[in-house]
Amino acid sequence: ATVPQAHLEHTTWRNFQAGKRYKGEAKPSINGRCYFLFDSEENAEKFIKDYHGHQFVDGQGESFRAVACFAPYPKVPRQKASKDQRDGTIFE
Repeated sequence: ATVPQAHLEHTTWRNFQAGKRYKGEAKPSINGRCYFLFDSEENAEKFIKDYHGHQFVDGQGESFRAVACFAPYPKVPRQKASKDQRDGTIFE
């Protein structure tokens, strides 16, 4: 992980979605994305200031610059509480 623990301590939710690299120009490559929910706006601004433009190098030696910004519609998915349908049916 390239994000220091000092930033991760201020997150309440995070999610990573891996990207996909395609060779050639038939399909455009998809960049990886990482989403964070910070406990305060000040901590989010500090993270953006530290990481916007940060350079990463992948396993193939290609370098990429990070883009850190506020989400236009910052919503976090709810935790789905799924009830077991077989709960209480052991005697039936």
